[in-house]
Amino acid sequence: MLWLASVRDAFSNKVVGWRTGPRADTDLVLSALDYALFSRDVRGGELIFHSDSKTVLARCSRVS
Repeated sequence: MLWLASVRDAFSNKVVGWRTGPRADTDLVLSALDYALFSRDVRGGELIFHSDSKTVLARCSRVS
């Protein structure tokens, strides 16, 4: 099975980052988020991140 993690810009409604992987885990989500941050040249303090998965958010907050 292949999992997809995507990051959508709520303002433009465009997908700005994505990654696929064999597991739906924190590393997959953080990789997609890193790609989105890199592709949009986001600087510290300029990002609000929302997730539709409370589990992923809880894991990301522990990693950050």
